[in-house]
Amino acid sequence: SSSDKRVKTRAGKPADKPADEPADKPADVNGHTQAAVHARISHSSDVAHIDAHHSKREAKTGGRSCTYAARTLPSTKDQDRFAVICPRGGQALVLGIFDGHSVHSIEDGRVHAENAAVTLPSQVWKCAKPLLIPVQLEAETSINLDAASASNTALSSETTALSQLSDASGACFKSYQQECELRYRRRVEERLLVEKARMEAEIGDEIPLSLPQEGGTTATVLVVTAACVLAVWVGDSRAVLGVQRQGQLQALSLTRDHNADDEAERRRVIEAGGQMGAASTKTANHVYVSGAEGSLKVTRSLGDSPFHKGNAVSCSPELHLEILGDSASFVIVASDGVWDYVDNETAVRVVGDAISTRSDETRNPAMRACDALLAHVQAEVERAESAAAAQANAESNGGGGGGGGGGGAG
Repeated sequence: SSSDKRVKTRAGKPADKPADEPADKPADVNGHTQAAVHARISHSSDVAHIDAHHSKREAKTGGRSCTYAARTLPSTKDQDRFAVICPRGGQALVLGIFDGHSVHSIEDGRVHAENAAVTLPSQVWKCAKPLLIPVQLEAETSINLDAASASNTALSSETTALSQLSDASGACFKSYQQECELRYRRRVEERLLVEKARMEAEIGDEIPLSLPQEGGTTATVLVVTAACVLAVWVGDSRAVLGVQRQGQLQALSLTRDHNADDEAERRRVIEAGGQMGAASTKTANHVYVSGAEGSLKVTRSLGDSPFHKGNAVSCSPELHLEILGDSASFVIVASDGVWDYVDNETAVRVVGDAISTRSDETRNPAMRACDALLAHVQAEVERAESAAAAQANAESNGGGGGGGGGGGAG
């Protein structure tokens, strides 16, 4: 996945509607650093362009006022996108993070992330609105649904609407994936098969073929209402809720990472015909699929057409619904460029401290939180790089220096 470090936070509390807040707001989608990308997104009928590196707004979600912000550290490997939608009527706030990835071209991952950012948040909201808004559940309710699982059929009547939402979201992601695969077949696969047949006819022998990677993206979409937050996702762009419990700020996961570190995901991939990398290697937790070039680090994604053979890598999203009681403070959603360097509890602590800090009243608390979290991540990145450099230097000086170098790094 991309090493871009992109994070979005949303801090909410019951409040009266600000006098200057409009009745409805369009979507915000970022295009990062390239003007052509900005122009494409800005011309879309249901979105409005915001600055790629700093964005902040205030929204009201049916009785719960909140500020939100998005922040990214620029990278030469620019493959991440985020999206924000404020639906008309203030019924919800829809957030999305899309972490593109590719092997052959940075542009491939960028395009996949961008297309998903423009398309999926509004589609998820369209599915969620008629089913989610009327749902009334007790406070502290937590429900997890998986569009890839048949076990959802035995849900109680209380969660029937959410089962329907799981089906609708699954159909939405599947339709998007089918479009990706159709484009891949037309642009890549069919041409390669024609050339393969021609060469085989020339030499009179069969030529093995591994279909090249096209790139793909994770997709994590949150629908935040006054009563609840719904997470719909594929991949490892994680969402975490900060809640106050027994006087302490705690982290509550809204998603689980779809990768081979998750035993259920590993088992699902193998049962679908996929394979894991050789043990004790750097690719031990990578997914391999027969007929596909290379490997993937995620077990669910959008795009990556050759890896979706037999549903080994899946496009079916998982859903999590969390009822927001008075204890809910904020939600963070970020790509793995953040989570590779910080755990959930630390992220919640850093964000909570930044929101409660009053040293800079000119900036909204969500933006302070974004900046603080990315500053923490950047420090961790530099520490890891220094440790790696120290270890490399120790190894180059021989075994005797290795111990000293390791201790210094520690």
